[in-house]
Amino acid sequence: MGSISIDISKPQKEFNNFLGLTGNSRIIFSGAFGVGKTFFLKKHFESHPNYLALHLYPTNYSVSNNTDIFELIKYDILYEILKNNPRLEKLELSFLNKLTFLGIKDTTKLLTPFIELIPKIGKNISVVINGIVELGEVIQAKTKELKLDEGQLLKEFAKKIELTAGNIFENDLYTHLIIKLIAQLKKDHGKEILLIIDDLDRIDPEHLFRLLNVFSAHLDLEKQEENKFGLDKVIVCCDIENVRTIFSSKYGSGVDFNGYIDKFYSREVFQFDNTSIVVQSITSVLESIK
Repeated sequence: MGSISIDISKPQKEFNNFLGLTGNSRIIFSGAFGVGKTFFLKKHFESHPNYLALHLYPTNYSVSNNTDIFELIKYDILYEILKNNPRLEKLELSFLNKLTFLGIKDTTKLLTPFIELIPKIGKNISVVINGIVELGEVIQAKTKELKLDEGQLLKEFAKKIELTAGNIFENDLYTHLIIKLIAQLKKDHGKEILLIIDDLDRIDPEHLFRLLNVFSAHLDLEKQEENKFGLDKVIVCCDIENVRTIFSSKYGSGVDFNGYIDKFYSREVFQFDNTSIVVQSITSVLESIK
């Protein structure tokens, strides 16, 4: 019996045209469970000439009660960036970036939360261990560039922000690193950087809506960006009808789902259905059996 070969060239062309639409920076990629969404997205972006994809699977996370899902997402993004071997020696630390490093003498301590939570995101530390070592060395070297008086002033400013209740500055180390490293990946590869959050409708509703709300924010620390971290595109992969059902269960059927969800995509929901192609491929194999 011949193996099943699925031709996805037609939906690839359709999705590529959709990606290229002006201002299409936030995308909901919707399809029923089992239709092949993950397979399609992996194949579509594995050697794409225009896009480099960071592909996350939150369903693999081991989420404890005191762990914010967004913290795990940040660690996972950093992991995926290091997997793509950015030129860390080119990393430049701006005024605000230096702010987060002050008062930290031991770079190992600074990276410890990331290292400790790699198992929680379902990843293998050995894949990025060289990147972690190099990153630590770069941070340590860049931190030494601070002048004593400049460093003291920034340290005092950092404490004021830290002590301000409910402050809006998300100024932790990892946010700054991700912003800088994504910019570096763009330079290294000459491609747009996009983030795929897969199987969003298969995680806990609390985490689902937390992630949607976080990525709907259009203001990051350094400048105004349409997407968080300076990402060119964010693709949320799910079954939109599942999300609709979860939303109604959580907030009540009287709450307008369309009014809530439309801020999470720029143009329209991309409806993916690969069923006919899969059926056609299976039929071809069965007909080839003598």
